[in-house]
Amino acid sequence: MKAIIFSDIHDNYQNLTLMLTQVKELSFEHMFFLGDFVNAGIARTIALFPAPTYATWGNNDGDRSAITRVAMSPGSNLSIAEATFDIVEFGGRRIFVTHYPLTVASMAKSGDYDAV
Repeated sequence: MKAIIFSDIHDNYQNLTLMLTQVKELSFEHMFFLGDFVNAGIARTIALFPAPTYATWGNNDGDRSAITRVAMSPGSNLSIAEATFDIVEFGGRRIFVTHYPLTVASMAKSGDYDAV
């Protein structure tokens, strides 16, 4: 199981485009975006990328309604958690995802997840 994990785009289209161009050359199954879209345009860029991407909310996402509409639009490869954290089943493993670093230590220590 290989996945791309990224976060904190903060409206930086240049860095997002550079990252997406670089990962096209890699062999992976899924991407995880851990928050801070800032706007729906960033969400649209991620949604149109051919890899399935699962996102969670951060502390700087902008208009969540517009971002959610992008994720729910036809042809979108983006799905978004309802909260700032989620538990994702991927490759037969339970993965805890969040934008917030203060949560991850206790989640990792709990032993309830295969990855945090």
